[in-house]
Amino acid sequence: MGMVLPGGMMDSDINRHCAHNFPAVAYTLGRANWPQLRDTYNKLATDDQLRVRVSIANSIHEMAAIVGARHTDDDLLPVFHAYREDAFEVRVGLLKHLFEFYRCLSPETRKGMIDALPQFMPMDNSMLNGNWRYRHEFAKQCNKLCEMYGIEEINRTMSAIALTLANGMSWYLFLCFLDVPVVSFVTYHYVTNPLLRS
Repeated sequence: MGMVLPGGMMDSDINRHCAHNFPAVAYTLGRANWPQLRDTYNKLATDDQLRVRVSIANSIHEMAAIVGARHTDDDLLPVFHAYREDAFEVRVGLLKHLFEFYRCLSPETRKGMIDALPQFMPMDNSMLNGNWRYRHEFAKQCNKLCEMYGIEEINRTMSAIALTLANGMSWYLFLCFLDVPVVSFVTYHYVTNPLLRS
């Protein structure tokens, strides 16, 4: 239990509030002042409290837009990589804004990041079983990400992801829960890849 501060706020809440408001502070101070904010951001990103890390994960795309591609590649990408291995709630925070975060990366870094996508799905699919909302969000993000990559990268990575997301669900349920762009993402990869139909 944390100490109660004069305003009645617990000191354990301070980091959560700081994490929640960090993008606004960074935006106000501007990209030029990012070097002064970097250490504080990294301390919040590695906080022991799950809710602080969830807040950082949910706003990492906003921070990327504020600090620019160079600082995103150098400073935010290590946080992103660490959060892929974090608690489920933190991973969901990253997943919800995957497209926006990838868009802020430099083109060279973004090209290599397509290989990081399958890491959002564990090998045994335990996290996906029965979690249609996670499947839906992942498919939506992959559908958006397709515009950033060439056909070879899409066929190499996205086709496998689409089939994995569809595996184990009846097509009726799959179509009920997903919107048209996501269904088109999955069916496109099924129809255009002859190896998948044999």
